[in-house]
Amino acid sequence: MLVLLDCRMSSWSGVGRYTTGLARALAARDDIELVPVTSEFFAEEFPSVRPRSEIMRNMVLDLQGMNTMRPWRVAIEEYLMTEFSFLRASDLANSARVA
Repeated sequence: MLVLLDCRMSSWSGVGRYTTGLARALAARDDIELVPVTSEFFAEEFPSVRPRSEIMRNMVLDLQGMNTMRPWRVAIEEYLMTEFSFLRASDLANSARVA
């Protein structure tokens, strides 16, 4: 999943805690099977070298007052509820408690 995050993000560890909480909430459901994988799983189909820093900022949009990305949690939750309609709002609420 490609995730674009706004400047209100505190850290990648915050995103990690959120997704870990979501995984735990989903693992508690009987109708979902989670299969852990590492980056190696995707290496053949999506080869890429991670940059030293993944921080990106669009200074021109900032200067023009047009950098209006939504908070990352709102964007992720909308994506999950749209693309995975079997999820329940409680699944997402449980993950937010961990982050």
